[in-house]
Amino acid sequence: MGECMIKLVLDTNIFAYSFNNMDFDIFDMFWKPWESMMLSGEIISVDETKRELLSEWGAKDAKGKWLSKQSAWIAKYSSTFLPVTCAEGNIITHIFSNRKFRDGIKEKSLLTGSPEADAMLVAKAKAEKSILVTAEKFKPNSEKIPNMCIFENVPYMNKESFYQLLKNRSSGVTDSKSVVVNTDDATVLSNAEIDKYFE
Repeated sequence: MGECMIKLVLDTNIFAYSFNNMDFDIFDMFWKPWESMMLSGEIISVDETKRELLSEWGAKDAKGKWLSKQSAWIAKYSSTFLPVTCAEGNIITHIFSNRKFRDGIKEKSLLTGSPEADAMLVAKAKAEKSILVTAEKFKPNSEKIPNMCIFENVPYMNKESFYQLLKNRSSGVTDSKSVVVNTDDATVLSNAEIDKYFE
């Protein structure tokens, strides 16, 4: 097999939900394939996602040791949280040309000058020809990630399909079995179309 193509770009909420609800030792059938896919480059995210995660789980003790399993895990896979490239910056500019997405930026982010990961994630997924994984749901006329994905023609999946994919990988089943990938609010990719992302 040749060099691995990047397949999935994960939203902060996928990490956060998993950190809060899936203990590393108990749910290793999910964490082992997840970690393997991060190491192989099949799962990535953006550096802003890492910043958001560390703001929640990033405490260290006086000796500089991480205080939680989550923060140690984030540090271990730190290289998979990638910076935004110039090409992705152009995609972000296009996303924010849409007033609905500009208006969706939280006031706190504007006041503190801290960026939000949403547009960066969509731009990364588009540039890498990947599937974006988010817990957000499509809502008409919303500024949510699925709406940005549709605006930029980026396929996306929900957390349940992501967990199904990890379960499939753990069980040795075809990655796309029972996995749903959307291209808009009504269109779902077929298994054959999904499989091209996992070749």
